[in-house]
Amino acid sequence: MGKRNYFFLTTAAFLACSCAPTGTGENPNGQLFFENPSITIGLGETREIAPTSAPSGRDVQLQLTEGKTNASLTGATLKGEKIGASQVVARCGGKTAKLTVNVVEPTPANGTYDFRHYWTHARSAAAETLERFAANHYLTGVPLYEKATAGYVDESYHSLSDADINPLTDNVIAPLSGEDRPAYQRYAHYGLYGGEELPKYPNANKNLYLTPLQSPLFFRYQDEEGANHWKGYASRSDLPIAEALDEEGLSKVYLVPVKTGADLTYATSSALRSSFNKRQVVLDDYLFAAKTIFATSSGFYPTNSSLYSSSLVEGLNDYGVSSKDMPNDALWEKVGIKGEKRSDGDYLKFTFTQKLNPEEAAYYLSDPFLAPIPEDFFRAICDDANLVNVGQVFGRNESSSFADYYLTASPYYVQECSPNEMILGKGDNTLEGFFQIPGFVLTAAPDPLPLFNAGKLSAIYHGDKSALTHGVKLSKERGCPCALNLNTCTQGRWNQSFGENGAVAKNDKDHYWNTKPIMSNASFLEGLFACIDRTTLAKTSGGTPSLDPLLSSFDVLAAQGLPYQKSAGHKAIIGQKKAQYGETGFDLAKAKVLFAKAAEELLPNDRVGKDIHLSIYFHERGLEEVVASVKKMIEDAFNEAQNHFTLAIDASYLQTGEGALVTEETLRGRYDIHFGQLSPSGTLWNHFDLLCDDNHAGFTMNYGYPTSDLCEEILFDGHYWSFNALVSALEGKTFVVDGVKAEKPTA
Repeated sequence: MGKRNYFFLTTAAFLACSCAPTGTGENPNGQLFFENPSITIGLGETREIAPTSAPSGRDVQLQLTEGKTNASLTGATLKGEKIGASQVVARCGGKTAKLTVNVVEPTPANGTYDFRHYWTHARSAAAETLERFAANHYLTGVPLYEKATAGYVDESYHSLSDADINPLTDNVIAPLSGEDRPAYQRYAHYGLYGGEELPKYPNANKNLYLTPLQSPLFFRYQDEEGANHWKGYASRSDLPIAEALDEEGLSKVYLVPVKTGADLTYATSSALRSSFNKRQVVLDDYLFAAKTIFATSSGFYPTNSSLYSSSLVEGLNDYGVSSKDMPNDALWEKVGIKGEKRSDGDYLKFTFTQKLNPEEAAYYLSDPFLAPIPEDFFRAICDDANLVNVGQVFGRNESSSFADYYLTASPYYVQECSPNEMILGKGDNTLEGFFQIPGFVLTAAPDPLPLFNAGKLSAIYHGDKSALTHGVKLSKERGCPCALNLNTCTQGRWNQSFGENGAVAKNDKDHYWNTKPIMSNASFLEGLFACIDRTTLAKTSGGTPSLDPLLSSFDVLAAQGLPYQKSAGHKAIIGQKKAQYGETGFDLAKAKVLFAKAAEELLPNDRVGKDIHLSIYFHERGLEEVVASVKKMIEDAFNEAQNHFTLAIDASYLQTGEGALVTEETLRGRYDIHFGQLSPSGTLWNHFDLLCDDNHAGFTMNYGYPTSDLCEEILFDGHYWSFNALVSALEGKTFVVDGVKAEKPTA
């Protein structure tokens, strides 16, 4: 997170060709079952429950069994009432399924936990617990509006679906008017924004996610009616083949018939690597690449892999963290990825840690990290015999050398490259009905608008149609939540986190921040939430008023594509603020009452003078008017509410450094308020990472309440947790002592 994000001005489909399927939990065989027939919850803990699968088109009825019950059931929400066991019966279509509920006295979590395999409703309950805690302690800041941006395409560019831009299925139907080079006039032109030049430094995990240069086993696409389908690319089948499906349509072992030989070849324009051009892929290329890429020592950041981060492949994660020397054949033998040569062709065999249906297996196996790359190419670009940090070399783009350090068996290859432009040409690999665009021109574009208006870009996302001279608007918009991020630390808390020996970041004494008592006053913070006229602010910004700090794309479980925003828990959290302050969270009268209360509470504090000075930092040009409006709303409401203090807010633009998402001030806690916008990428769990106060995600959005400490507000699975510990356990194996994340002692 400490690196600058470079986003294509298209959609997430361009960045990652495999998206989450939209599973409904319905089983085509008409089965009714709970994935885990027994759950444990703490006394007072609530959990939304539902069967994992149910007959299609039927309503599921949930009922507590008669007799002694230790839990209550309201709709689908279960609550632990008394210590002991209860049983819930689900009925649907003449079938029944039973769920045993064990209610226990909550205790601090102790031991090793890994909740990645918990099914949807359990993970949703954990997310709700975390979000409610974060909202109660102002760790989600003050949401303002959602900056909605619409997609526009040049008349030369055709999108199969008018809802989105998808280079997998789209085509170019006319020459681009602003392209002077005849050879590239029918290429799709995209702006890659973030700087004057394309990324210069090794960033292999991003390069693997450049869709036209991917060669995944599978990808997902939408047809003209918006229906989702899976398609094989490096696979000869459109779905993985189960070794044996059980009666519920699930399997732990899947085979993928991979393309090799003349069916799939490499392409490169590099004179230095010309021996690899048109070389045929062999089975060992898939295996050796996986051995290398999934080793953390290789520098390929396997934690960015959906397959690796799921921990669903036998032995893969243990291999990743243990394999210091690459390749490590002894450790690889324990990994559930094997190659098989059969009479009808080459296969990859995957053994998962739990049963999946074919669509779920396709989701995880569509990971771009499973691309074939030959061993001798890795060795050609890396001096280290063990290939340590080869991922830091792969995709290097210094001195226009990208083609020398990147190889793929995708439909496209790097045709030309300069510091501010990369041109991708079409190679020999084809797939009927897909990849119809003859090539791509990717241009560094700090401001894409002039390029689009000059006819030099095929597509753009922009919030103001009046600024565009042409373009056909797509029906689907995407939005980014914008909020005020807060530093609510007391001086003691700040010194502990950011002082000379700070646990989060260190500041020398000359750079200590003078925290403001008003920023840790709960009445002031509530007044801050209620005093913002989000409707007026949204008109100024071109956005939509919003109390929601989350992206609509956040899924509880990626393989099912179930958005967390649609969960009852999330709606209840947002609904609580609406009930307090109205639909848009604006109630000036209540804000003034809260501000007056805050002033009374601050009077005895010797650190508060007659004049209170706060700062608001912002990091993006064009926000001056929005920030000025926010400043005035807060100042006016507070100063009109009481006569003890005068509040003055200084708004300052702080330019971010090259390659940085945030400035030194925000990284080191030297701010009161900063204006933030959530980028349209990542997962729900990545978002919670940004709320952890230890900066482990690269930075923290809001500082204040100690998220590393045990808190009895965070009750999940019958245990109390610290915020950081539960977030970590939802992402992977985590060692916890007395509810707090800890280092596991070595033997």
